[in-house]
Amino acid sequence: MEEEYEIEAEKEVKEGIKAMCNLSEAIEERGIRKGLKRGQRQGLKQGSEQKLIELVCRKIAKGKGMLLIAEELEEDENNIKKIYDVALSLAPDFNVEKVYHILHAK
Repeated sequence: MEEEYEIEAEKEVKEGIKAMCNLSEAIEERGIRKGLKRGQRQGLKQGSEQKLIELVCRKIAKGKGMLLIAEELEEDENNIKKIYDVALSLAPDFNVEKVYHILHAK
């Protein structure tokens, strides 16, 4: 009887360990999916910000002022002013990545 009990106990322990492993794998997969979604959102946000910076830089290069740029791009003046000021400080080298990094270093 004792031998049978030990076998049952081992079987129960193995089943418990297997269930815990399956659970940890499911939690890991959920974490990976969550991280990928967060990374995609951040990438899209960064990409759209860099596109806006690029458009502002192009318009500065054409001699347009901050208010006109904000109006043409239909963007908030305060947001455009931040980009405009940094981009103008780097003129004539309108490097989108430099502008982006300076804006996000503040």
